[in-house]
Amino acid sequence: MRARDIFDAYMPMIRYEAQPGMGLAIRKYSLVKQGIIAHPTLRKPSAKLTERSMAEIDAIAERQTRRLQELGL
Repeated sequence: MRARDIFDAYMPMIRYEAQPGMGLAIRKYSLVKQGIIAHPTLRKPSAKLTERSMAEIDAIAERQTRRLQELGL
């Protein structure tokens, strides 16, 4: 059951990142927010995230962080 709870915490972000044409932009934005990479620059022709997309990513990440904390991770 714990493994399923952990999987469920990560799944929304995994699904969001799997969007065709947007996945890499989403992943890089997320990595920048975590301080793992310096900037989300992509080579052309690449998709650009909208303000709404960035807000959705931030909301998913916040929800994921809360859930992982609840699970003691």
